[in-house]
Amino acid sequence: MPSGKTHDLITYVLAVPTGAVLFLLTRNPGLTALGTGAMLFGGLMFGPDLDVKSKQYTRWGVLRWIWWPYQKFCSHRSRLSHGILFSTFFRVFYFLAIVTLFLATVLYIQNVVVLGMPSTGEQVIGVFQESLRRMLTLIHSLDRRMVLMLLIGLWWGATTHTISDFVVTTFKNASRSL
Repeated sequence: MPSGKTHDLITYVLAVPTGAVLFLLTRNPGLTALGTGAMLFGGLMFGPDLDVKSKQYTRWGVLRWIWWPYQKFCSHRSRLSHGILFSTFFRVFYFLAIVTLFLATVLYIQNVVVLGMPSTGEQVIGVFQESLRRMLTLIHSLDRRMVLMLLIGLWWGATTHTISDFVVTTFKNASRSL
Protein backbone atom coordinates (compact mmCIF):
# COMPACT_ATOMS: atom_id res chain seq x y z
CA MET A 1 0.00 0.00 0.00
CA PRO A 2 1.43 3.42 -0.87
CA SER A 3 2.10 5.92 1.90
CA GLY A 4 -0.11 8.96 2.43
CA LYS A 5 2.53 11.13 0.75
CA THR A 6 2.54 8.85 -2.31
CA HIS A 7 -1.25 8.96 -2.54
CA ASP A 8 -1.11 12.76 -2.33
CA LEU A 9 1.55 12.93 -5.05
CA ILE A 10 -0.52 10.68 -7.33
CA THR A 11 -3.55 12.90 -6.78
CA TYR A 12 -1.60 16.09 -7.58
CA VAL A 13 0.06 14.58 -10.66
CA LEU A 14 -3.25 13.31 -12.06
CA ALA A 15 -4.99 16.67 -11.55
CA VAL A 16 -3.52 18.13 -14.76
CA PRO A 17 -4.52 15.28 -17.11
CA THR A 18 -7.88 15.10 -15.34
CA GLY A 19 -8.47 18.78 -16.07
CA ALA A 20 -7.42 18.33 -19.68
CA VAL A 21 -9.77 15.38 -20.22
CA LEU A 22 -12.66 17.16 -18.51
CA PHE A 23 -12.12 20.23 -20.66
CA LEU A 24 -12.05 18.14 -23.84
CA LEU A 25 -15.31 16.48 -22.76
CA THR A 26 -17.17 19.59 -21.59
CA ARG A 27 -15.51 22.55 -23.35
CA ASN A 28 -16.55 24.45 -20.23
CA PRO A 29 -13.83 26.00 -18.02
CA GLY A 30 -16.18 26.26 -15.02
CA LEU A 31 -17.22 22.61 -15.14
CA THR A 32 -13.61 21.62 -15.76
CA ALA A 33 -12.45 23.53 -12.69
CA LEU A 34 -15.28 22.07 -10.60
CA GLY A 35 -14.52 18.50 -11.68
CA THR A 36 -10.77 18.91 -11.19
CA GLY A 37 -11.28 20.54 -7.79
CA ALA A 38 -13.63 17.71 -6.80
CA MET A 39 -11.00 15.20 -7.95
CA LEU A 40 -8.40 16.88 -5.72
CA PHE A 41 -10.84 17.00 -2.81
CA GLY A 42 -11.80 13.36 -3.43
CA GLY A 43 -8.18 12.25 -3.42
CA LEU A 44 -6.97 14.38 -0.52
CA MET A 45 -9.97 14.66 1.80
CA PHE A 46 -12.83 12.40 0.74
CA GLY A 47 -11.10 9.17 -0.22
CA PRO A 48 -11.12 5.56 0.87
CA ASP A 49 -8.79 5.96 3.85
CA LEU A 50 -11.42 7.82 5.89
CA ASP A 51 -12.12 4.36 7.35
CA VAL A 52 -8.89 4.59 9.43
CA LYS A 53 -6.90 7.28 11.20
CA SER A 54 -5.10 8.51 8.08
CA LYS A 55 -3.92 11.75 6.47
CA GLN A 56 -7.34 12.08 4.86
CA TYR A 57 -9.02 11.65 8.24
CA THR A 58 -6.75 14.07 10.12
CA ARG A 59 -7.14 16.76 7.43
CA TRP A 60 -10.73 17.19 8.58
CA GLY A 61 -9.33 18.79 11.75
CA VAL A 62 -12.02 19.57 14.31
CA LEU A 63 -14.64 18.09 11.96
CA ARG A 64 -13.03 14.66 11.82
CA TRP A 65 -15.61 13.41 14.37
CA ILE A 66 -17.94 13.23 11.36
CA TRP A 67 -16.05 10.16 10.18
CA TRP A 68 -15.92 8.24 13.48
CA PRO A 69 -19.19 6.32 12.87
CA TYR A 70 -18.05 5.63 9.31
CA GLN A 71 -14.83 4.10 10.67
CA LYS A 72 -16.80 1.87 13.03
CA PHE A 73 -19.14 0.77 10.24
CA CYS A 74 -16.56 0.13 7.48
CA SER A 75 -13.66 -2.22 7.88
CA HIS A 76 -10.45 -1.06 6.20
CA ARG A 77 -10.25 -1.82 2.50
CA SER A 78 -13.79 -3.17 2.43
CA ARG A 79 -16.04 -2.68 -0.58
CA LEU A 80 -17.84 0.14 1.25
CA SER A 81 -14.61 2.09 1.74
CA HIS A 82 -12.36 1.04 -1.15
CA GLY A 83 -14.76 -0.34 -3.76
CA ILE A 84 -14.34 1.31 -7.13
CA LEU A 85 -18.00 1.40 -8.12
CA PHE A 86 -19.96 2.47 -5.05
CA SER A 87 -17.68 3.52 -2.19
CA THR A 88 -17.55 7.19 -3.19
CA PHE A 89 -21.32 7.36 -3.53
CA PHE A 90 -21.68 5.65 -0.14
CA ARG A 91 -19.41 8.34 1.39
CA VAL A 92 -21.44 11.10 -0.30
CA PHE A 93 -24.68 9.60 1.04
CA TYR A 94 -23.11 9.16 4.49
CA PHE A 95 -21.81 12.75 4.52
CA LEU A 96 -25.18 14.17 3.43
CA ALA A 97 -26.92 12.11 6.13
CA ILE A 98 -24.54 13.48 8.80
CA VAL A 99 -25.05 17.06 7.56
CA THR A 100 -28.83 16.51 7.62
CA LEU A 101 -28.66 15.20 11.20
CA PHE A 102 -26.52 18.18 12.18
CA LEU A 103 -29.02 20.55 10.57
CA ALA A 104 -31.86 18.80 12.42
CA THR A 105 -29.99 19.22 15.71
CA VAL A 106 -29.41 22.93 15.07
CA LEU A 107 -33.06 23.46 14.13
CA TYR A 108 -34.20 21.54 17.23
CA ILE A 109 -31.98 23.64 19.51
CA GLN A 110 -33.25 26.80 17.80
CA ASN A 111 -36.87 25.75 18.32
CA VAL A 112 -36.44 24.75 21.98
CA VAL A 113 -33.85 27.23 23.26
CA VAL A 114 -34.30 30.31 21.09
CA LEU A 115 -38.01 30.13 20.25
CA GLY A 116 -39.06 28.46 23.54
CA MET A 117 -41.10 25.70 21.93
CA PRO A 118 -41.83 22.64 24.06
CA SER A 119 -39.60 19.63 23.50
CA THR A 120 -41.84 16.81 22.28
CA GLY A 121 -41.45 13.67 20.21
CA GLU A 122 -43.58 15.21 17.50
CA GLN A 123 -41.27 18.21 17.36
CA VAL A 124 -38.21 15.96 16.99
CA ILE A 125 -39.86 14.16 14.07
CA GLY A 126 -41.00 17.45 12.54
CA VAL A 127 -37.54 18.99 12.80
CA PHE A 128 -35.94 15.94 11.19
CA GLN A 129 -38.51 16.00 8.37
CA GLU A 130 -37.89 19.74 7.85
CA SER A 131 -34.13 19.16 7.74
CA LEU A 132 -34.52 16.38 5.22
CA ARG A 133 -36.86 18.57 3.12
CA ARG A 134 -34.34 21.43 3.16
CA MET A 135 -31.47 19.12 2.15
CA LEU A 136 -33.48 17.61 -0.71
CA THR A 137 -34.57 21.09 -1.85
CA LEU A 138 -30.94 22.19 -1.88
CA ILE A 139 -29.85 19.13 -3.86
CA HIS A 140 -32.70 19.54 -6.38
CA SER A 141 -31.85 23.21 -6.88
CA LEU A 142 -28.32 22.43 -8.07
CA ASP A 143 -27.49 22.37 -11.75
CA ARG A 144 -27.39 18.70 -12.82
CA ARG A 145 -24.19 19.22 -14.82
CA MET A 146 -22.50 20.60 -11.70
CA VAL A 147 -23.70 17.68 -9.56
CA LEU A 148 -22.50 15.22 -12.19
CA MET A 149 -19.10 16.93 -12.39
CA LEU A 150 -18.79 16.91 -8.57
CA LEU A 151 -19.63 13.21 -8.42
CA ILE A 152 -17.27 12.33 -11.28
CA GLY A 153 -14.44 14.31 -9.68
CA LEU A 154 -14.99 12.82 -6.22
CA TRP A 155 -15.23 9.35 -7.72
CA TRP A 156 -12.06 9.74 -9.81
CA GLY A 157 -10.04 11.14 -6.89
CA ALA A 158 -11.02 8.19 -4.69
CA THR A 159 -10.62 5.67 -7.50
CA THR A 160 -7.03 6.71 -8.16
CA HIS A 161 -6.36 5.93 -4.49
CA THR A 162 -7.92 2.47 -4.74
CA ILE A 163 -6.14 1.68 -8.00
CA SER A 164 -2.76 2.72 -6.58
CA ASP A 165 -3.40 0.53 -3.51
CA PHE A 166 -4.17 -2.40 -5.80
CA VAL A 167 -1.17 -1.86 -8.07
CA VAL A 168 1.33 -1.46 -5.23
CA THR A 169 -0.05 -4.45 -3.29
CA THR A 170 0.00 -6.62 -6.42
CA PHE A 171 3.57 -5.55 -7.21
CA LYS A 172 4.74 -6.25 -3.64
CA ASN A 173 3.10 -9.68 -3.60
CA ALA A 174 4.58 -10.55 -7.00
CA SER A 175 8.07 -9.45 -5.98
CA ARG A 176 7.88 -11.51 -2.75
CA SER A 177 7.01 -14.65 -4.67
CA LEU A 178 10.05 -14.32 -6.96
